[in-house]
Amino acid sequence: MIGDRMSHNTATTWRVAHGFRRGGPESVRHSPPALLNRWPTQRLASWLFASIALTVLTTTGCATTPSGFRLDGRFKKDITRVSCFIDKRSPWLNFDDPPRDVPGGIKITTYVTGASGSLGVFGDGTLVVDMYLIDRAGDDGERPEHVKHWSFDTEHAYEYGFRKKQRAGWGYQLRLNWGDLDVLGQEVMFIVSFERFDGRIIRGKRLYFKVPRSV
Repeated sequence: MIGDRMSHNTATTWRVAHGFRRGGPESVRHSPPALLNRWPTQRLASWLFASIALTVLTTTGCATTPSGFRLDGRFKKDITRVSCFIDKRSPWLNFDDPPRDVPGGIKITTYVTGASGSLGVFGDGTLVVDMYLIDRAGDDGERPEHVKHWSFDTEHAYEYGFRKKQRAGWGYQLRLNWGDLDVLGQEVMFIVSFERFDGRIIRGKRLYFKVPRSV
C-alpha cells in the first residue's frame, strides 16, 4: 500500500515537474521512460528513411551534374553515334518579334546512341553544332568557312530534348539561331558532334543546305 502510494506520488511529481498535469492535453498516461524513448525512435525512423532513399537512388543509377541537375537511366556517357535529320518542308526558323518571313535559324532533329543499344538516348556530355559557309566559286572545290558555333552541356541540351519517347528513342529538336549572319541565298553546312568526357568526339554526317531569301 505504501509502495503503491510512493510510486503514484513519484509519477505525479515527474509529470508536474515536466509540465504534465491532469485535466489538460498534457496529461498523457505514459510512464517517464516511454516519453523519453519516443524521440530516439523518431530519429531512428528519419535515419532509416534517408538511408532507404539513398539506396534507391544509388541502385537505380541516378546521378547529378555539378549544377545539381538529376540524371536518370536515359542519360548515357558512352555515345558512339550521332544521327541528324531535318524536315525539308519547313526547317527554317525566324526569331524576330514580330516574326518575319526571313530565315534566321534552322531546326535539326538529333539522336545520339550509346554503345549498348540502337535507340536514341540523352547524352551525358556536350552536344556541339558548327556552321560553315560554303564557297564553290574557285577551281579547288568546296571551301568551308566556319561562321557559327553552338555548345550545349548535358543540362542545356536536355532543354531541347523530346518530352515523349519516339520510335527511334529519345532525341533532341535543336533550334539554332544564327543571329544576323549574312547567309541568305548562300550554301551552308552543319556538323553536329558529341564530345564525351573521355575526350572522344563523335561526329554526325554533314548537312548541306541553300538558305532561301524568304520562307
